[in-house]
Amino acid sequence: MRSLASLTMALAITPCLVLTCNADPVTATFVLLDNSNFVGYKPSAPAPAIGDWLVGTGDDQNVGSGYNPNGAFSHNFADFGGAGGAGFNMAPSLSGSLTAQFTEATPGAWNVAVTSLAYSGQATPVMFINQFLVTPGSPATQNAGFNVDGLGNSGNWQGTASGNWAIDYNLDFYFATNADGDVSVDPNDVDATFNDKPQGGYLIPVEALTAATLSGVTLDDPAGFYGGDFEEYLLNLVKPSLPVNATYLLVTQMSKTHPDYAESGLPINTSGLIGNTTIAYTTAVIPEPTSASLMLLAVGVMSGGMSRRRQRK
Repeated sequence: MRSLASLTMALAITPCLVLTCNADPVTATFVLLDNSNFVGYKPSAPAPAIGDWLVGTGDDQNVGSGYNPNGAFSHNFADFGGAGGAGFNMAPSLSGSLTAQFTEATPGAWNVAVTSLAYSGQATPVMFINQFLVTPGSPATQNAGFNVDGLGNSGNWQGTASGNWAIDYNLDFYFATNADGDVSVDPNDVDATFNDKPQGGYLIPVEALTAATLSGVTLDDPAGFYGGDFEEYLLNLVKPSLPVNATYLLVTQMSKTHPDYAESGLPINTSGLIGNTTIAYTTAVIPEPTSASLMLLAVGVMSGGMSRRRQRK
């Protein structure tokens, strides 16, 4: 019979089998989180203030209910001059949803494919900067000058505490806005495009949002602009805002990046920078390999080895 060490090695290198991995993609829709306590608040004062990209912290600016009417946690951050760092001139609040498919590649490690995204962004009571996913054939791929291919929208998730529940994926997206003088926002009117822009952060089981569990992992704000304890922020501000049936919390940030294309007349251009904080939840269940399935795999590996030995005798 195989030794424990050889069995462990076999388990580590055995390809993902039906018994241990979920072969069928799991679809999860994430709804951008809000809290009525944050209605009218933006994450911080405009540039050149430093800002931490998080609402509900000490540097928030109360600019009136028309500026963040839903109390959104999620915001885009526009740095008109392209100065970099944490400062920004405008922070449209975001509501809406993102849908992704998860396909387990190896136990606990998942491939991620974002299949839809529709955010409503409100910069002022009358200025809207909405965000949509680029896919092949969408409005943002019809003009080669937009410099966006619609072939991104994929990445990976480490679905275990040992991997810090880290999630990373690229997005192809575009803005549709009335900021260039349009009377209304038309999703077919492409005003700025972003190609293969990295989004990084965490996808955490809600049941793991406890002080005891988070003490065993390291979760910091992905962009690195928050000077406080980010895990306490998740526990004290984000978790109480989640609905009771939420199963996973998605937290990502996009570091400041240049648009690949920007319509003339916008407050931003390709020399400016855009960043993002996304905080959202899902009620979907993303299953994990069970102890029983792992045991079945172990038995299969052992049986296969014993069978091969008998054949060689």
